Amino acid sequence: YAPRPAENGKHRIMFSRLGVWTGQAGPALLELLWSFFDDAQEQSQGSFRFEPVFLSVRVRGITPILHLSYAEMAQFYACVFWPWDVMMMLFSELYTMTVPLLLPERHWAVNAMLHVLRQTDQNWWHLRAENVKAQLPLASSEEFPLPFEPWLGREADTGLEQATYWYTLTELEQFPHLLHFRSVPDLIEKLQSLDVPEVRVGMRHFNDETQARSLSFYRWAAASLLGSAEERPAWK
Repeated sequence: YAPRPAENGKHRIMFSRLGVWTGQAGPALLELLWSFFDDAQEQSQGSFRFEPVFLSVRVRGITPILHLSYAEMAQFYACVFWPWDVMMMLFSELYTMTVPLLLPERHWAVNAMLHVLRQTDQNWWHLRAENVKAQLPLASSEEFPLPFEPWLGREADTGLEQATYWYTLTELEQFPHLLHFRSVPDLIEKLQSLDVPEVRVGMRHFNDETQARSLSFYRWAAASLLGSAEERPAWK
């Protein structure tokens, strides 16, 4: 993490791509965000020191940012991360770098996902029942042990509980030291009150703990798979 300000001295905030970027919703959201950022700058009389940087967009004559090196990613002050299946590696990479991450609250993310699934044919293909629904393999004759199947249909009156359940199991909800915003004005407030050193210390500690647990698990798994029954260690 080595943030570098923009030429105008403002903190650069990375905005990841949204699942409906390719439709009309993407440009509309960008214009809304720009409007709020401009208003915040005007009302603060110059003390609002943040500049949005949008990935992979072609609006307002902007030269699109189609790829970034790790060093370039680390130069952003923070990232507003829109949940999207094809962007999950970016989330993990930024978290590992301890770049502060701001995400929409669960109700916003889940309802945006359901809207895309019901109203469009874009993205979230691995969740669409018409694409992936199949007979779940079972190791026993017991019922499927989880309350919901891992795919969603287009029915307007179903899906909210299912999507919310699976979403709460993701890193976007499980990882600590993430900031969640309820709305665009709340995002503006969260950026201004962001305590970068405190957030980064927490993320770094969680990364260290996760690495230690992962190494312990894979050592146990390798010993269990490759060793004899007598040499098989107990998982702690």
